[in-house]
Amino acid sequence: MYILGLATMGEAAAALLRDGDLVAAAEEERFSRIKHHVGFPHNALRYVLEEARISMAEVAHVGLYWRPWVLGHRIRTTLAALTRSPDHFVRRVVRGREQISGHYFPMMRLPRLLREQYGGRDFRFHYLEHHLCHAASAFFCSPFESAAIFTFDGTGEATTTLLAHGQGTRIRKLKEIRLPHSLGQFYSAITNFLGFDMFEGEEYKVMGAAAYGEPEFYDFFRQNVLRLVGEADFQLNTALLDHHLAKHYRFPEALTRVLGPPRRPDEPFTERHFNIAASAQKVFEETVLHLLRWLKRVTGERNLCLAGGCALNAVLNGRIEREAEFEAVYIQPAAHDAGGALGAALYICHALLNR
Repeated sequence: MYILGLATMGEAAAALLRDGDLVAAAEEERFSRIKHHVGFPHNALRYVLEEARISMAEVAHVGLYWRPWVLGHRIRTTLAALTRSPDHFVRRVVRGREQISGHYFPMMRLPRLLREQYGGRDFRFHYLEHHLCHAASAFFCSPFESAAIFTFDGTGEATTTLLAHGQGTRIRKLKEIRLPHSLGQFYSAITNFLGFDMFEGEEYKVMGAAAYGEPEFYDFFRQNVLRLVGEADFQLNTALLDHHLAKHYRFPEALTRVLGPPRRPDEPFTERHFNIAASAQKVFEETVLHLLRWLKRVTGERNLCLAGGCALNAVLNGRIEREAEFEAVYIQPAAHDAGGALGAALYICHALLNR
C-alpha cells in the first residue's frame, strides 16, 4: 500500500511510503532552485512517484500537514491585537487575508487537483494537524518504542509548541501552547531586529552571532518579553516584540529604549548586536529546558524526540543532550516544515491505520 504525504506552504515537499517504508522524499526547492519554495510540490511529487515506478492510481492515502479550516483561534488572536495597537491589528489582518487566499483555499482544492492533474481517483485524502505531523516525523522515524515528544516552530494552525507522549503507534498530546505565544516567532522577530531576514531562514545567523556575545539583555528578555508561566508554559509579550511587525522591521519604542535601535542590514555588527543575539539565544534555550523538565517528569521517559523548525537550533540541541536528563535524543533531520510531508504519511500509516 502506498501513502503520500504533502507539504504545500513554505518548504513544500512530498514523501511516499510503501507498506510503511520510505521509498522517496524530496523538497520542491531541489527542483525549482527557489529556497523555501512555496506552493504545490509538483516536481517533488513526480519524483517520488517515479522512484516508486507507480502512478497516482496506485496511491491509497494522501495526507496534508495542515487543517486549513482551523481558523477560530487565529481570528481571536487577531481581534485581541486591536486592543493593543491598531498597527498590530492591521498587519495581522493583511497576513491573514494573504494566507487564506494564497494557502488555505488552494489546500481545500488539493484532492481535486490531484485527480485532475495526476489521475488518481480512489485515494482517501486526510487533512492532518501540523504539529502531530511534526511529532510523527520524529517519533515514527526514531528507534524508540516509546518516547517523550517535543515539537516547536513559528506556528501550526494555532499550536506553536506541542508536548506529547509516543507509545507504539499512538501519539498522545499532553500540553499545547498556542498563538500568540511562540518560540519560533520570538526568534524570527529577533532575527529581523538584528538586520537579517526571517523569510530567507536566517535565524541560524542569530545562533552563530550569539557565540560572540554576552547575555547582557537576558534579564530584560526573561522578565518582559519571553516569560515563564508555571511548570509547562510561557508567554510572549507581543506588545514589545511582535512577529508581524518585525517582518516589516518595525519595533516599538519600549523595546528600542532598552536594546537600542534595530540593526540595518548594511550596518556592521557591534558588541551590542552580539549581546542581543546571546541574550535571545539564552532565553530561548532556558525556556525549552524548562518545558522539557516538565515533560520528562510527567512521561517518565528516558527517550526524547524533537521536531519543528526550532529543532534545527544546534546550540540548543547540544544543551538538551547535556542537560535535559534524557538518556537518548532523536532529532528529525528534516525538522522544518518539509519534514511534515514525511510526518503526514507516517501518521496515516501508524496512528490512523495502526500498521
